[in-house]
Parts: sequence; structure tokens; C-alpha cells
Amino acid sequence: GTDSLSTAEQRSVAGVMSAMIAQQEHLVTLRATGKFVVMAPELDRRAMVMRQSQLFFQRPDRLHIHGRMYAKAVMDLVSDRGEYVLTLPGDQVYYQGATRERISALALEASPWELARELFFLEDWQKISKNDIVIVSEAEDGSSIELLLKPGKHSDLYRQITFEANPWRMVTSELHSNTGEIIAETTYSDFEDYDGVWIARTAQTRFPGSGGIMEFHANSIQVNDEIEAAHFDVEQAVQDVVDKEYQRQ
Repeated sequence: GTDSLSTAEQRSVAGVMSAMIAQQEHLVTLRATGKFVVMAPELDRRAMVMRQSQLFFQRPDRLHIHGRMYAKAVMDLVSDRGEYVLTLPGDQVYYQGATRERISALALEASPWELARELFFLEDWQKISKNDIVIVSEAEDGSSIELLLKPGKHSDLYRQITFEANPWRMVTSELHSNTGEIIAETTYSDFEDYDGVWIARTAQTRFPGSGGIMEFHANSIQVNDEIEAAHFDVEQAVQDVVDKEYQRQ
């Protein structure tokens, strides 16, 4: 825990936590357009590159990703209140289940909850106790710090995160199982300040267990604009695909 840290180290940890909590409190909704890429060994194509994608997010875990290729819808994922529906229009099929169930269709070994968490809200920073934090390393000039978050009220998994200063922002994250297996590795880059919230315009997550990779490259981002509730309406999304006579997988 932090009780055994030097004064300088305690200041660094306090600065990181203060910055993360402030951003968490400030980020309510996010709307983005850009390129969404899914790569996995099981996919027929080498990579599913959706250049005209739209992404909608609302805290804590409402997510809607609408992926398009060459003006055609190729993927639609709606996740809210513990449920999700994933539609693949090209195959005329859909998947429905609990938000924390992993989506076999994307071959990522990841659930919608994990996708949203890795992209936007790694942890609930307000629930993290100082006893859950271990400093792995810190640059002598204070420009970066690597922290290990032990399991606690915020999560039942380990997470190792590298932060860079001025202002503090996450640049890499590794999510580990209790046995030490790496579940997800995420890198964040191309940061911009949106009304006090530093957001990475590019995020890439690797899932070593499956060999899957997920990337999002934002062309435009809007923070805390109102997002219509219909974007997260799982029930309506299911009804729409049933009306189209898509097959449930």
C-alpha cells in the first residue's frame, strides 16, 4: 500500500488518482466518429476495417458501436443494463446475451462490458483504496509512473497502468487474471483536451488469449453532448432484427 511510500511517491500517486477521479466525474457522455478495426485469426477477412464508424458511450457502461464499410452497415453493437445485442447485417445474424458474456462472433475473447471498459473507463477510480496501489516504477524526473492496482472493491482483477504527467493520463494498461495471465493490453495515444477531459483519439487493445486486436481511431469527438436514449435501446434493436428475420446465433 501507499503507507510505505516516500513523500514524493505519495504525491505522485495522489496526483494520478486526483486526475483520474476528476476525469471520471467530468466525462458523462462521449460521441465519436472514426475508424473501428477488428482483427482476429477466426475472421474470414484479415481485418474488419470499418472506416465510417460511429461510437456512442454513456457512463457507466452504455455503449453503441455502429460500424460501416463502403457506406454499408457491417456491425451494430448495442449494450446497456447488463444486456447486449450484436448484429452482423452482411450475414443476417445476431447475437444476444448478458453484457459480461464474451462475444464469440468477434473472436476477441471479450465481452461488451470489457470493450467499453478498455476504451473508456478502465476502473472506478473512486472505489480504489490507497491499499490497492503498488508503485512498480517511477521516472526520476517525475514524468511518468507505473502502478499496479490490486483486486479490491473496484475490480476482482489486477491491472498495471503506465501514466505520463503534465497532465496525468494513461498511456498503457495491462489487465491480468489472478493467475497472472494477461487478458488485455491497451495503448492510448494522440491525446486531446475536450473541456478538461484528456481523451486518447487512438486506442488499441490486444487480447493475447485469442490473438484478437481491437482499434479505434477517432476523427471527431464530442464530450458531454446529449445522446438519444434510442442508441442504447437493446429491446428495440432486438425487435428490429427479428422483424428483418435475421437468425439468432
